[in-house]
Amino acid sequence: MSQKPTYEELEQKVSLLEKKFSGQSTPNNTQVSGEHLSDLIIDSLPGIFYYFDDAGHFLRWNKNFEIVSGYTAEEISNMHPLDFFHDADKHRVAERIQETFEKGFSSVEADFVNRNGSATPHYFTGMRLCIGRQHYLAGMGIDMSVRKKAEAALEYYKTAVDEASDAIGMSTPEGRHWYQNKVFDHLFGEIGPDPPARLYVDEKIGREVFRIIMNGGKWADEVEMYGKDGNILQIFLRAYAVKDDTGNVTSLVGIHTDISDRKKREKELQRTRALLEAAINQSPSGILIADAPDVRIHFANPAALGIRGGSQEQIIEIDVADHTRRWQTFYPDGRPYDPKDLPLSRAILKGEISRDVEVIIRHESGQERWVSVNASPIRDGNGTIQAGIVIFHDITEHVQAKAALQESEAKFRTLVEKSPLGISIIEKDGRFKYCNPRFSEIFGYTIEDVPTGREWFRKAYPDIRYREKIIQTWVEDQKQAGLGQIRPRVFTVTCKDGSRKEIHFRPVTMENDDQFVLYEDITEKMKMEQQFYQVQKFEAVATLAGGVAHDFNNLLMGMQGRASLMLMKLTPPHPFIEHLKALEEYIHSASQLTRQMLGFARGGKYEVRPIDINEMVLKSSAMFGRTKKEIRIQTRCPEKPLVVEADQGQIEQVLLNMYVNAWQAMPNGGELHLETKMVMLHEPYCSSHQITPGPYVNVSVSDTGIGMSSDTCERVFDPFFTTKDKTRGTGLGLASAYGIVKNHGGMITVYSEIGQGATFNIYLPLSNKEAHHETISKETVISGSETILLVDDEELIIDVGKAFLEKLGYHIIVAKSGAEALEMIKSHPFIDLVILDLIMPGMDGGKTFDRIREVRPDMPVILSSGYALNGQASEILRRGCNGFIQKPFTINNFSQKIRKALGDRKA
Repeated sequence: MSQKPTYEELEQKVSLLEKKFSGQSTPNNTQVSGEHLSDLIIDSLPGIFYYFDDAGHFLRWNKNFEIVSGYTAEEISNMHPLDFFHDADKHRVAERIQETFEKGFSSVEADFVNRNGSATPHYFTGMRLCIGRQHYLAGMGIDMSVRKKAEAALEYYKTAVDEASDAIGMSTPEGRHWYQNKVFDHLFGEIGPDPPARLYVDEKIGREVFRIIMNGGKWADEVEMYGKDGNILQIFLRAYAVKDDTGNVTSLVGIHTDISDRKKREKELQRTRALLEAAINQSPSGILIADAPDVRIHFANPAALGIRGGSQEQIIEIDVADHTRRWQTFYPDGRPYDPKDLPLSRAILKGEISRDVEVIIRHESGQERWVSVNASPIRDGNGTIQAGIVIFHDITEHVQAKAALQESEAKFRTLVEKSPLGISIIEKDGRFKYCNPRFSEIFGYTIEDVPTGREWFRKAYPDIRYREKIIQTWVEDQKQAGLGQIRPRVFTVTCKDGSRKEIHFRPVTMENDDQFVLYEDITEKMKMEQQFYQVQKFEAVATLAGGVAHDFNNLLMGMQGRASLMLMKLTPPHPFIEHLKALEEYIHSASQLTRQMLGFARGGKYEVRPIDINEMVLKSSAMFGRTKKEIRIQTRCPEKPLVVEADQGQIEQVLLNMYVNAWQAMPNGGELHLETKMVMLHEPYCSSHQITPGPYVNVSVSDTGIGMSSDTCERVFDPFFTTKDKTRGTGLGLASAYGIVKNHGGMITVYSEIGQGATFNIYLPLSNKEAHHETISKETVISGSETILLVDDEELIIDVGKAFLEKLGYHIIVAKSGAEALEMIKSHPFIDLVILDLIMPGMDGGKTFDRIREVRPDMPVILSSGYALNGQASEILRRGCNGFIQKPFTINNFSQKIRKALGDRKA
């Protein structure tokens, strides 16, 4: 802005104007007076002009004063100079007026206030005038509003350039740098009037830029320039020249935009885009992009083509309806998709986002593939849907594996739910995660009853000492056993109903530290094992007892034979007759003992016939009751016969043993209850007792005696076991009864409690045959004259047997083995009967019998043995043997067996 004019300059200008106007004429060629010329000059001044006295009375002013102030001449003449200023400026203006009167000159900037209150910035100068003794102030005011605006605009543009985001620099055509803004400082530093020699990385480009703009052109392109730290910057340069009115270049302007970060981002973007394109093209998932609003596909990656089939040409620019017609798409339940309901269509048409939607795509080859679909719309900045994208991957193998897994899980669940074993899963913190139905069936507990291991141990093992033992064993086993190793244990568990069961535990630690436990109820199994052990024990002792009885019977046979022969030769009143008869009684008693031993050895069946148990119970109990008056016997039998196939004598022995045992249990008298009935026995009850399921006759023998403990009940059938005084029994009675019943295909059980008596239950297979009734005839000695072959390996039996037979009148041939017997039969065709020992070394009685029948099919044969009629002898009888006689036998019984085998022929 130019300097404000002084008053002297104004005065000079007035003088020049006066001289100028004094030499000219008006348009009418009239002469202008000096006073009129002075008014013309004052009115032509560019601002407002005035002068007033030291009292502030206006004496003269120009026309502009009236125009700018808006007041009339009359109004101005009555106003004070300070009336044209705001109160805030009046004091300052008054000081300048006083300064002018004192010093002769002053100036001030202040707002000039016009009639309507508008203020205009003015620059006022004042000069003191002295005319005589009177002082006047002549002043002039120049309107500063235009200048103020120009200065403000210049300051605005300077600030805008200085704060611009781009680096702006200016230089002269000679290359002197004279301006740079803040960003220029930041990028290139303060380079001073002389720029560095190398500002451009490529100096040729720098020279080219200078040449173009000096020739009136403009530059706009990317260049590389050195930054203030020597780093290379990517710059977008816009350069041009500023010219004056004559066309000469006055300044060179460069606008530098740092695009280094943008170029870096573009490079990264290009790299990212390349990676995304590679990822999309190499993705195993199919990707389709379709335009809105017609769902027309314009992109498909290779995976999409592989899953759906077809080529780019077949897929691109085809709408979704055409796609579904060519590549059929189905819901998982087999329903076909409507094109508008496909996830891609819903994304474009409705803006929906679909996630993990399972879809079946039928390939053009007809093959069906399961895919999992994710679809979403693609929107612009305004939220308008421009396209849609669908990503789908092949899950066919997953679906098939899932189906197989579900099938496997279903099978496993069925296996677990239907398992005959209890199953539980216990978490590592001791909580029960799962219990199958069998678990509840075994124990009665549900998972609600035993939610934790602590609760299980408390309820399953109420005895605290036993519980502590179980817990200690469980913990030690768990520490010692490795992952997946079974830790089998058998514990006694108390069930919910209070019953106790023997349980075989098989816990296994799984990979997640949970416990998988199998529970097997082996209560009945252990009972069966105990019974099996009992049977084995019986078998072992029975074998021993049978062998002893066999050998003892052979000895008794020798004694019986000698005694019988002597009695036949003596006549009363010989003194030895009484002793011999007593000896026979002793031998008979001894044979009864061996009979019980053989019964226990399950070899006591003689001749099996259908017998009525009802009749046998009634007769035997009546006979026993007549001798034991202190016992009241009550019987309960059905009217219909209950028939079993058995040896009558052995069954009578069983009943008698039961009666005697009950009588001995009631030393002070009591009641004996006998009951017979038909029952049906089923599995698994029969299997635990090793008998065949079916109908049975049940004989129940109950007493009101002293009873037995559970330990005694377990041993009551053991041979030689007895709780009585040794003078009252041998301990073979119940053991013999047990053996006889088992030998008849039945079983016998006992239940008793101390002080509550005892009940024995005998079960024998029911027969549908009619009962056999036999008339017993009195034994007499029957003689004969036939030839008999006596076969036995015992010298004692041969001697006694030969003496018996000779006494009876028979001709005797002796053989000491089976082979020798065959030779005798072949060489002696007149032999009428063979008496054959069953047990012999080498060829036993069974094989010998079969060979005899091969040589002489009609040869009568009688078996003889110290054993009772066991299974082997019974089988030989079924094959056609004519009879069986057990040692020791009397001569009377022997003679009758022989005559019966020979057909009662008289000699």
